[in-house]
Amino acid sequence: MTFFEPDPAIPDVEADEPERDPRSEPAFDELAAIAPINALLAANEHVAIALAAVRVFSDGVEFSLERRMRRHGMSRADFRRLTEERRIMSDDEARASRLRYGVLLADGQRLTGNRPRFQEVEDAALSTDQHSLVTIGGSDGGSDSRYAHRDGLWLHPLPPAGPIELVTQWPFAGIEESRVQIDADLILTVVPHVRHLWGG
Repeated sequence: MTFFEPDPAIPDVEADEPERDPRSEPAFDELAAIAPINALLAANEHVAIALAAVRVFSDGVEFSLERRMRRHGMSRADFRRLTEERRIMSDDEARASRLRYGVLLADGQRLTGNRPRFQEVEDAALSTDQHSLVTIGGSDGGSDSRYAHRDGLWLHPLPPAGPIELVTQWPFAGIEESRVQIDADLILTVVPHVRHLWGG
């Protein structure tokens, strides 16, 4: 006779597959079409922020934004603070200097990203007939002299025709409010090229 009793059997229960909330992420079963758009949003001696790619899905758009940072004479300590800015901020004054993204659509809707994820999704749920903008994904890497960070912004649903303004601001890095205009028609033109991976 042993001291420990056998573990109980784990029940084999089929869990329901959760339904996708299209306001919070692109469709997993779609292969995006790429719109022929890129643009420089802002740059200074140490930082450049660019729209690197526009991935178009049947019900929304993912804007792939890149931040590239270089030391270029900056001290290693200051450069580390720049690349780790998101991890070290805590008080209200520091949060006010954080990186922000926003979108102004042709119909006048003004959307902001870079809020806490739960707040982004809650805000999007307030009005299902309006557009929503949330941050998705993200990756970073580099060295003690160069660093890159990739951010995703998911816009749902597809934008109305006409101009779109992408807006950014990052006071911590010396980037004041900057904006660039792109053409939503270039996005809407490639929607027919979106491919479904499993039919449908």
